[in-house]
Amino acid sequence: MNRKKIAINTGLSVILVATAIEGIKTVGNPSQPKPVEQTAEANQGTVATTVSATGNLDAPKTVGLVFAGTQPGLVTDVPVKIGDQVQTGAVLAKVDNRTAVNDLDQATAALGTAKAQLKSAKEELHVNRNQLAAAAQTFKNARLSVFEAKQRFGLDSGNTDGLVGASERELFAARHDLAFSRSRTATNSHDATTTATTAGSPPVTTTTSATSTDHNGQSQASVTASSSRSSVAGAESGVVTQQVNRSSTLLSDHQSVLTAIGQAQLALRNVGVASATNGIDHRYGTPALIASAKAAIASAKVQVAIAKVALDDTVLKAPFAGSIVYVAGNVGETPASAPRGTTAVSATPNGPGSVEDRDAATQSGFVIMADMTHREVTAQVDEADIGKIKPGQKATVTFPATGAVVTGIVGQQDLQETVINNVVEYNVKIDLAGNAAEEKLGQSSSVVITTAEKD
Repeated sequence: MNRKKIAINTGLSVILVATAIEGIKTVGNPSQPKPVEQTAEANQGTVATTVSATGNLDAPKTVGLVFAGTQPGLVTDVPVKIGDQVQTGAVLAKVDNRTAVNDLDQATAALGTAKAQLKSAKEELHVNRNQLAAAAQTFKNARLSVFEAKQRFGLDSGNTDGLVGASERELFAARHDLAFSRSRTATNSHDATTTATTAGSPPVTTTTSATSTDHNGQSQASVTASSSRSSVAGAESGVVTQQVNRSSTLLSDHQSVLTAIGQAQLALRNVGVASATNGIDHRYGTPALIASAKAAIASAKVQVAIAKVALDDTVLKAPFAGSIVYVAGNVGETPASAPRGTTAVSATPNGPGSVEDRDAATQSGFVIMADMTHREVTAQVDEADIGKIKPGQKATVTFPATGAVVTGIVGQQDLQETVINNVVEYNVKIDLAGNAAEEKLGQSSSVVITTAEKD
């Protein structure tokens, strides 16, 4: 039961007892004069049923901001002070961020290494494929070289055979000319002897004339024969030369064919090796490296994200526009959370909800800020009266410290009880709708809630 009601009921009981005693005295002492009866005119008005409670002024949008991590660094900057008005995203405090920066650098470097490994694995796969393609192209070129070498051998064979045949024909003609020359020489000599014998001329004169004629014929035949022999010798030399050239050319062409065939066979083996290597890498080697590198990249990205969050956590920023209510430390100190000095923080909840502990947790921090444009009073209503309280009921709030009286509307009420000094009460929010702008957070107040009215 509410302590105020207990006091009122106790006072009324004392008054009733005193009145009873005074009546007994009056009846037992007739000498005393009878009281004078007084009358007064009754006034008509509105009769209201109310519930009284006490509470404290609060801003519903109040948060305590803390530095994340179990061991944040020392405070390096606190650019705000109590009472400052800040906008959303404003920097409220900073701690030493060197460790966070180093962690981010290491995570970024690990990500770069993982990306390089992935690139290397992909390049290796690309190189293997290129090697296979190059080996296949080399084999193709070697086959073409074999074809060209065989074609050249065939052409050179035909050409050299033709040249040898031509030189042999020249030799045959030269030998025929030589034989003909020899035949003419023999014929001329025989004809000269016969003429000289049958002419009947004087022997001397006839002999001289025949001798001269024979000598001229023989000289001419000798020249012709000599020329024919030279032609034969030249033709024989030409045949030998052409035969040697044919042999040399065909031997060279044959060697080129063999060399091209050997290169083609080697290229074919290289194609097989490259194909096998590419197949093995594709199935077992390189894809595994690529998958491992991708996994490393994913892990490194997570670590980078974590490191960035840790770096961001070295700076406290305003989550909304509001006023700085409290700052728990200065530059050079270890940041600590400072709980607000509210009644709820010091309360000992009794029940599974532990409402006050949750409120205290959200209203404590290195920097506490609140939206001062909206205020409310948290009133503690006795369990005997909580059933009469409904949202939307009117309430009058009085602040004894300043004497200010403002109006409000009943809002949210807790479903979980709060036990203080063995008295069960429930927290009820009284929305002041912008009133009480001059009062300080946490100020005590008395609350009268109108639960029913009748004219």
